Amino acid sequence: MTTSSCVFNGADLDDCCSNVFALTDLCGLKWKKFVHAGHKLPLLCVLDDPILSSFSAALAQDILCSWRSISPPSHKPRPGTTKFTSSKEFWVFWYGDEPNLTGIVSSQLKASTQGCWEDGLPHEPRCMLFKALHNLLERCLLSKRFVRFGKWFLKPNEKDNAKSEPSDHLSFSFSFFVHGESSVCAAVEIQQHPQFRALTLDDLACAATKPEGLQGQCQAVSCKVSS
Repeated sequence: MTTSSCVFNGADLDDCCSNVFALTDLCGLKWKKFVHAGHKLPLLCVLDDPILSSFSAALAQDILCSWRSISPPSHKPRPGTTKFTSSKEFWVFWYGDEPNLTGIVSSQLKASTQGCWEDGLPHEPRCMLFKALHNLLERCLLSKRFVRFGKWFLKPNEKDNAKSEPSDHLSFSFSFFVHGESSVCAAVEIQQHPQFRALTLDDLACAATKPEGLQGQCQAVSCKVSS
C-alpha cells in the first residue's frame, strides 16, 4: 500500500537516531596475555616498567592492546603500593596473522596465555578487549584536542572570549557490549557541560599575586569563561 503524502512518524529507520554503533566483530579475534618473566625488579621510574613501556610501544604501532594491575586473591597491598608498582598484565589483540611484537614487547615479559574466538571468549579477555577499544577511541579524541575527566571526554575553549556553539560544550563517554553472537557495539552517552579552558603560565603568574592564590585565579577564570 502506498500513499502520495509522506508522513514522518519515526517508524522508518531513516527517521531514527541511535547512540549505539557497531565497532567490530569477534569472529577471527585472537589474543595473548603477557606477564613478568621472572622476579620483578624494583623500578626507579614508571617509564621503566616493562608492562607500561610495552603498552606504549604497541599503541604507537596502532596495535589493539590494554593493560591492568592485578593482586592475588585475599592479598592486602603493602603500604606504599600503588597501581604502578603492583603486578600487571599486558594484553594484545589482533585478527589474522599475529603482529610482529619484536622490539615492542619487553624481554622481561613472557606470554602467559593465549586464545581465539573459536574457543570462546571468557569474561576476562572480553573486558580487556573493551578496554583496548576504549584506548583507541581515547587516543583518537586526544589527538583532536579533547581532554579526559574520569569517563568523560570534553573539549576546552581555546580562548576566554571565544564565542562557541552549544555543541562545543558536549561531553562523551563510551560503554561496550556484545550484541548477538559476535558484534561488538559501543553505546555513546552525551551530556552538556559548562565552558572551561586550560590554565596557562599567565594564570599561574597572576595567581601568585593574589591572596587566594590559584583557587582565586581559577574562580576568576571560571566567571570570565561562563559570562
